[in-house]
Amino acid sequence: MNRRTRGWAVTAAAAVVAALVAVGLTAGSPAAGEPVPDVTASAAADLARSDPQDPMALGDPDAPVLMIEWADLRCYYCGVFSEQTLPALISEYVDQGLVRIEWHPAVVLGDTSTEAAIAARAAAEQGLFWEFVDALYATMPTRETVWSSEALIELGGSIDGLDLNRFADGLVDPELRAAVQADVERAEQAGVTGTPTFLIGDELVVGAQPLAEFQRVIQEQLDRS
Repeated sequence: MNRRTRGWAVTAAAAVVAALVAVGLTAGSPAAGEPVPDVTASAAADLARSDPQDPMALGDPDAPVLMIEWADLRCYYCGVFSEQTLPALISEYVDQGLVRIEWHPAVVLGDTSTEAAIAARAAAEQGLFWEFVDALYATMPTRETVWSSEALIELGGSIDGLDLNRFADGLVDPELRAAVQADVERAEQAGVTGTPTFLIGDELVVGAQPLAEFQRVIQEQLDRS
């Protein structure tokens, strides 16, 4: 499954605003009266990784716009974005060298979301991160989904080219767990309390918005780059 172009960008968000506001989503739509947390663009931009071999990023290292995605792998609407919107963004912007997309874990639905993120990182160690995420979202996970080690290994078995023994070892690798937990803590420090959340340049987009909304924000950022 190669519908995504791989790579990495050491790209900073262009004109960083002092603070941006996001509504926290844990299953799609915010409840009435739900508190509105702050997401600071400068703090979020600091999360950009500098590894040129990062398997959890897509697009040209010199792309003018950086798009950061925070996702919980048990979040139904994260799957909606991945299945319905991301392919179009890749075709229209990533493949054209206009946008760089970087994926970051956020855990808003409980402990087994952490286990799923560790499994995704283990697949990334074999260069199969996006294939694993595609397979996981194809199961249509929800907040009720429980990702046991056995279930994750079974899911890994559906991915062509994945070394299952190495993958299973990754699920219990303390270094991978520490890396995921550090990413999750950084997301929390940046103010991310719901998923999916996106920082596109210096503008925040919260939730699985229609494709047209992503196109609008990306075009605004491109016009300013």
